[in-house]
Amino acid sequence: MLLLSLHSAAATRLPSIHISEMARMSWGTVAIPPSGAQYIELSPLNQSTHGTGQMLFGTPSRGVYKLSSSDGASGRPAAITIDIADVSTGSAALTLDHFNGVYASMRIGAFPSPTLPMPASAPGGTLLYLGARATVNSAMAAGSLAPTFDIDVIVN
Repeated sequence: MLLLSLHSAAATRLPSIHISEMARMSWGTVAIPPSGAQYIELSPLNQSTHGTGQMLFGTPSRGVYKLSSSDGASGRPAAITIDIADVSTGSAALTLDHFNGVYASMRIGAFPSPTLPMPASAPGGTLLYLGARATVNSAMAAGSLAPTFDIDVIVN
């Protein structure tokens, strides 16, 4: 689920920013630890993972989202802030945190990330690559989960 929210203190016309999910973030199938908790961290740079958890099968995939602006008018704001909000995993035994990313060739170590450049105009857009840490504990029930989160874009 993606949420786009625009905020501005200026009394100018705000650009229209659109977000499209190009690739869903996925960890594949992870082993439930016999006790305690284990984590697998997914890199936004590529499909690599690391951590104390064990991958059973499947291919991990970073999230890829295209942000595009449809307003090419002069005087448009020069920067945006991107934030990750309303994270829901579907189970108290699974947490999803430590989001990090790459946007416009810039590494984002944590969110919110202020003063990022406006995305390129549609149809090209600017790609946002996301990674995060999934932590599963031994109380996790076997089965499939599809965690959700919002990507908030704030026009500075």
